[in-house]
Amino acid sequence: YGIQFFGPETGAQGIVHVIGPELGLTQPGMTIACGDSHTSTHGAFGAIAFGIGTSQVRDVLASQCLAIAPLKVRRIEVTGKLQNGVYAKDVILAIIRKLGVNGGVGYAYEYAGPVIDSMSMEERMTVCNMSIEGGARCGYVNPDRTTVEYLRGRRYTPNDAGFEAKAAGWLALASDPGTKYDDIVKIDGGKMEPSITWGIHPGLDRGDADRRRLHWLLHQRPHLGSARGGEGREDGSCEGGRAGARRTWVDGGARAGRGRGARRDLPHGRLRVARAGLLDVPRDEPRQAAWP
Repeated sequence: YGIQFFGPETGAQGIVHVIGPELGLTQPGMTIACGDSHTSTHGAFGAIAFGIGTSQVRDVLASQCLAIAPLKVRRIEVTGKLQNGVYAKDVILAIIRKLGVNGGVGYAYEYAGPVIDSMSMEERMTVCNMSIEGGARCGYVNPDRTTVEYLRGRRYTPNDAGFEAKAAGWLALASDPGTKYDDIVKIDGGKMEPSITWGIHPGLDRGDADRRRLHWLLHQRPHLGSARGGEGREDGSCEGGRAGARRTWVDGGARAGRGRGARRDLPHGRLRVARAGLLDVPRDEPRQAAWP
């Protein structure tokens, strides 16, 4: 099979786990391997997706095959209803806090439950993206009507004549009732709180009890912010976002997204996104003055 090349003139270049969904290249039932640990993002579409090393990229391109150890499957059910001000990134941080940054080693995570079912595709991508931060090789959400409607009309999805037939096949890929899992974890989403990441990995986060400290920090360092989108919009990114510059650009990660509101100029001074409750602090920040 030939490999399609997306040159600069196509306007379709970008981060693989951004352009894949935007262009409809990512579809349920696919196996997607890429040299980026956050390839797990594609799992939000009902795909098996995981990052691989450079030498493995060579093997995949040469043979379309890859030798890996079988993964165990852990189903993570997020029940209840999220409180106001709690978003997808808070959900995955709560999961990582409960299971640990190494809790998913050797596992694939299947996210389920009413909280996951009610999420948009962008929110599901945020959750699956950060599966790797919890040690899991990949994250996965069963395809449903939300998946289908997101993919409808994308550049590389079937046209109207064949779309519904394709969609029926996608929906049939969902896990069967009574499926056996290696482990099942249930978490009450109604008890989740806005999270603050503090340190160099997402396990170093604190919940709502430390809002007073966050308030103090923002007064001390008003230029700090986070990668979370405004007005509840999730960005599909990992936990490492930070806004340390006085003039900050937020980019959608794909050339195709430019000109459609994907890039926003944030004003000087305290960033609105910082007040949303998620903060990733540069690693030299603990040398600041002690907490009050």
